[in-house]
Amino acid sequence: MAAGTHCSRIQESLRNLRDLDHYGIHGSALAGSSFAEELHSSRALQEVPNFQKPATPTFAIFSALHDTILGEVRVIAEVYPLEVCASVATCQLDGPSGHHDVVATTRAPFDTWGVSQPQLQECFVDCKLPAAGLKFNWVHLRDADDRLVKSHLLEELEQPRNATHEHPKKTVGMCVGPVFSAAPTFLDWVQYYADLGVEGIHMYAVVADFILSPNGGGYMHNPGNYRALSIENHRLLRWKIFHPSPWSLHYYGQWLIYNDCAFRWRHYYDHLLFVDRDEFLHFVGKQPHEVNLVQEIAAQFQPKMASIAFFGALYPVRCLTKRVQLLGSHGSINGKNPLAGIGDLYTQVYDGYDLWGEDKRQPDFANCSTAYHGPKAGRACHPKSIIKPLAIQYMNVHFLAGVQEGFDEQPSAVDPKLAYLKHLRCLLTPTGSEWEQNVTAPLCTPEPKPDLSKSTRGGVSMCSA
Repeated sequence: MAAGTHCSRIQESLRNLRDLDHYGIHGSALAGSSFAEELHSSRALQEVPNFQKPATPTFAIFSALHDTILGEVRVIAEVYPLEVCASVATCQLDGPSGHHDVVATTRAPFDTWGVSQPQLQECFVDCKLPAAGLKFNWVHLRDADDRLVKSHLLEELEQPRNATHEHPKKTVGMCVGPVFSAAPTFLDWVQYYADLGVEGIHMYAVVADFILSPNGGGYMHNPGNYRALSIENHRLLRWKIFHPSPWSLHYYGQWLIYNDCAFRWRHYYDHLLFVDRDEFLHFVGKQPHEVNLVQEIAAQFQPKMASIAFFGALYPVRCLTKRVQLLGSHGSINGKNPLAGIGDLYTQVYDGYDLWGEDKRQPDFANCSTAYHGPKAGRACHPKSIIKPLAIQYMNVHFLAGVQEGFDEQPSAVDPKLAYLKHLRCLLTPTGSEWEQNVTAPLCTPEPKPDLSKSTRGGVSMCSA
């Protein structure tokens, strides 16, 4: 392509970022614009009663990821209506490696929830590059008539520093999200997985007023509690903030989050673990620091396996918290203490269940299965996965939605006699808005004879143990 034509094409793209003529799509991905401006803000909730209809059409990009090693670009987005996804025909790529137009492959693998409201659906646009190692800054998605659908800055996938034979990539990372309210066990949870040997925890926080409003403002999911989320710091934590639309009915964008994490870190870790902040991977008879996590995972994976799964056990617990004064925060007489003169400082400490102690209750995993459909389908016991990120195509929530050629899509279940997930569920007040502080309140209603043919919500109930 001639240089003049190339420049005019880019200028056209930049102009269209501001008005997005044919598609009437909201927002832009220009540098300096926040992602919150691209999605519908929480204020839109007040303007659209009962979430009746998203803007038509909508193409809201969650992330645009550039894999320079394998020569791929993946755009992860939410669309409405679904035909907007299929309209993308070409990926126009611009950057240090010049200008390239490549054929776009689109896929929308997930169904909507069975509700009457219009809702955004996940759309994946894959662009196979002419060669590995090329560098681009922008992707412009165009339809079959060469009209601009959407443009976005590219993010290059991260790799470990000095990823050589002597310093290989990291072994185990975690993907966690969406997180939207406080979790009393969070700091203990981080330390637990640090003791276990996890090398990075990637947190996806979703922020929108309607999530923590009473009854979700009519939204179909309600949070476990209505306490505001606190963004904590730790050497293992990396945060990504997402402002979901009221029409992101797939649990605050969880499908977007899981697929972003699996693709974004595919070259950084050998394996990725998907759990929530109230789930603890428990190796039977061992403390976390006694587990060689790398060896345990290696022993479970066979060459063709793309994922393994751990069954879950639901432990109702008391989520009591107390305030503890930080050491030295009362100041000092000689004034040499750097905290002197700023007053007393406190931190929240969880109290109510010993995360590191022995729990003699043993969950009954009879008839549990990782097969959700087909003749081998059994009791779904809230399994969560560890995946080989380079072996998969797409992530569903608790299982895979496609694998690379040569790998098995069905996860292999880890024997619960070896390890399972402890899912701690806080006892809530009758209104469901706060953690129950009454220590005499019953944790749950005993189930002396559970129905082993039914799926479990949150894991095998410990009320029957």
